[in-house]
Amino acid sequence: MPFGYGLSYGTDFSQEIVSTEQNEDSVTLKVHVTNNGTKAGKDVVQVYYNPPYTDFDAKNSIEKSTVNLIAFEKTDDIQPGAAQDITVTVTKEDMASYSYAHENSDGTKGAYLLEQGDYALSINKTAHEKYQSVTVNVPQTIWYDNDNPRQSDKDG
Repeated sequence: MPFGYGLSYGTDFSQEIVSTEQNEDSVTLKVHVTNNGTKAGKDVVQVYYNPPYTDFDAKNSIEKSTVNLIAFEKTDDIQPGAAQDITVTVTKEDMASYSYAHENSDGTKGAYLLEQGDYALSINKTAHEKYQSVTVNVPQTIWYDNDNPRQSDKDG
């Protein structure tokens, strides 16, 4: 069953990306959630990404899923016919993939990479039902190793 299945009986939600803002480190989506149903209820804005898969990935045994849940935010209780705007920010480094074979400058192996290319960022009803998507372009590949750790690695 999909995430949240059966939790909002009598509701019928729609979601629409109303704005997208990008900077070097993150992407922020403003999503308009409307309750088209007959009962009040809550919904979840689910943000997924689909990374590019290249010849480099195939040659270097880098595995990438095509559907990746990266963020989600729950709405308040929305009355029938009413709507709520939800803002979700995604950190680009969280879209990085792991390369276990990458040789680092300090003699260790393994690093994350945010590969150059177009990433599809979407809001979905479920992992397989898409409402809408936008394209996020990463202009150059970034390696996150011991010399350049991801912020999440620093925080951990």
